[in-house]
Order: sequence, then structure tokens, then C-alpha cells
Amino acid sequence: MGVPEKRHRTSGNSSRTSTRASSSSTNILLRTHSALDGRLLVTSFRLRGDIKILEINNVYAPVDPKQRAKFFDKLLFHKTQKSHLRLLGGDLNDCPRPEVDRRNQSRRGHHWPILIGKLDSAYTDCIRYKHPSPILHST
Repeated sequence: MGVPEKRHRTSGNSSRTSTRASSSSTNILLRTHSALDGRLLVTSFRLRGDIKILEINNVYAPVDPKQRAKFFDKLLFHKTQKSHLRLLGGDLNDCPRPEVDRRNQSRRGHHWPILIGKLDSAYTDCIRYKHPSPILHST
């Protein structure tokens, strides 16, 4: 089955939307949307059970601190419903606790508060949930 695609422009950035009505017995892909010059990919699924919609947000934030601050400022998330679950992941080039998660703190700006301010519900850092104390970082 083909996937109908719509192309439109949002805030000066091209975006691409695909919608698929799958007849899977478990989950249905509702929509895939790309925005902010391809740095944000959002995919939504309809699920069975208490969580009706799963929205996966894959973010690739700029490395440069000034560009990253502007990028986080442009991010907009729609209001999360009680029956929805939003996952936010990707390469954010930032972290909630730089003193633990970042080796070269002085070279990078910390813009996590801008990003978290965009979310309308609490978040869980999955790595820190599983490994609360060791220093973990990538180079």
C-alpha cells in the first residue's frame, strides 16, 4: 500500500508529512512529520489499551551552542493528552545534568531548560533512571 505524502512549509522550514492507514491488528501508523530542516522527525501511532496515541519525537539538535539555543526556542510541541505518550530522543547535544553527563562543560552552552520548558508534562531521563550516579558521556 502506498503512503500518501503532503509537502508544506512551516515557519520558513520545509516539512514533509506522510500518513498511512495500516490494518495491523495491534498498532496503526497515523502520521510521520519532518520539520525544522529535517532536525525534527515526529511519528505517531494509534495503540490499543490505555495509551491511545504514541508520539515519537526524534531530535537532532545543532552542536553550536548559539544555533542549539535558537533551535530549542523554535521547537513547539502540541499539548499532551492523558491518553497519549510522548517519547523524546535523538541527539540533543545537551543534557539535564552537565556536571555529571558532560566532560567538556566549559566549551558548550547548557540549553536544557529551554527544551524542558517546551514540554507540558514531567520527563524522565531514561539513562539516569537506570544509572543514577556514574559519570556517563560520549566524546
